[in-house]
Amino acid sequence: PRRGAPVEINALWHHALRSLAWLCAATGDEGSAERWHREADHVRESFRERFWNAELGYLYDVVRDDERDPAVRPNALYAVALPGDLLPLEQCEAVLRRARDELLVPMAVRTLSPKDVAYQGRYDGGPWSRDSAYHQGTAWPFLLGAYTAAVVRVGRRRATPEAEAEARAEAGRCFDGLAAALTSYGLGHLPEIVEGDAPHRPVGCFAQAWSDAEALRGLVEDVAGAGPEDDL
Repeated sequence: PRRGAPVEINALWHHALRSLAWLCAATGDEGSAERWHREADHVRESFRERFWNAELGYLYDVVRDDERDPAVRPNALYAVALPGDLLPLEQCEAVLRRARDELLVPMAVRTLSPKDVAYQGRYDGGPWSRDSAYHQGTAWPFLLGAYTAAVVRVGRRRATPEAEAEARAEAGRCFDGLAAALTSYGLGHLPEIVEGDAPHRPVGCFAQAWSDAEALRGLVEDVAGAGPEDDL
């Protein structure tokens, strides 16, 4: 349970406001565009104040009136990956470093850092055991898309051709195991999840649409740079 304000929902809300402002401007409604940009600016200021964990160099996972959850989860990547510069560049770089060090595994991203006492690196046993590990360390190929988008976003914000090229190269290396993954569990598809602990055994559904979709999106948009223009 994540009672309170989850980090990714607030990042998505900020992005929605920026998108609404862009749509209003595109249709000639400059007054409404300015209004929604002001709303988004307010959200950005509040987000930076409430969610940044300076001690950890990461974002709180959930903010509540009475406490903040410092769990290192991949949800924070959406604050870096989405357009709109929700965080300063140096904070984006810090989030990315910690995710790279603690969450990234071959072709997937863990749902919880192995340094957390609640981490569960194996997905096995009965339904209760498996469900208990599902969001507590089990790694998801679907989440690799958020990671590669964040990598490229940070590279672009560094504002040099070399930085962006290196970012796209790093995103490409995340898919080095793609050919093997497509034949190891379900032919031609990526699995739903893999175990957080090495050797990261594929488990769960053998052919998962959202895993396939984010791999395709990441290869086209983040690696090849063939995605839509970033107008926000």
